[in-house]
Amino acid sequence: MTTATTERVINYLLVEDNDDHADLVERCFRHGNIASAINRVRLGAECLAYLAGDAPFADRAEHPYPDVILLDNP
Repeated sequence: MTTATTERVINYLLVEDNDDHADLVERCFRHGNIASAINRVRLGAECLAYLAGDAPFADRAEHPYPDVILLDNP
């Protein structure tokens, strides 16, 4: 008997204004083979708009509600 397992994709919202830091996070996820989708915004105001589903983040198919939010350190 064979059991098939499917990995659930975790939706992450990365709030990071530094391109190098965002690239590092994305590379770590790829290197760790983490089943994830990472959406990125740069500022806190964009994060709030994303969470509220305001434009330009209204399409939840393209901008799914995150399971986890990763915030940069000010």
